[in-house]
Amino acid sequence: MPGERKRVGMVVRLRPELVDEYVERHKAVWPEVRSALRKVGVRNLSLFLSGDLVFMYMEYGGKRPFAEAMAEYVKLPRVAEWEDQMKRYKQVAGGASAETGFSEAREIYHMD
Repeated sequence: MPGERKRVGMVVRLRPELVDEYVERHKAVWPEVRSALRKVGVRNLSLFLSGDLVFMYMEYGGKRPFAEAMAEYVKLPRVAEWEDQMKRYKQVAGGASAETGFSEAREIYHMD
């Protein structure tokens, strides 16, 4: 529901030969990308790596549905350029976002 805090999990598989480079790129995420995420309502974002699988966790607290916020995010300055550069690292599977390559994971358990 819009306006409520939403926990979001997303996954993407990387090209195994590019995992180390992907990790390095995320040591210097562009400030415009970080501020764009905050602008659309994303907070507390983390990426976790296991082999070539990336799990992203974020909290969304925007005033509109999450999908609408993400559609705005990819249109903000420099974000499209960042996401375009990130595509080379990812093995995009069916059901994944065309812009980011991530698939949303369904939450099945939460302990507060």
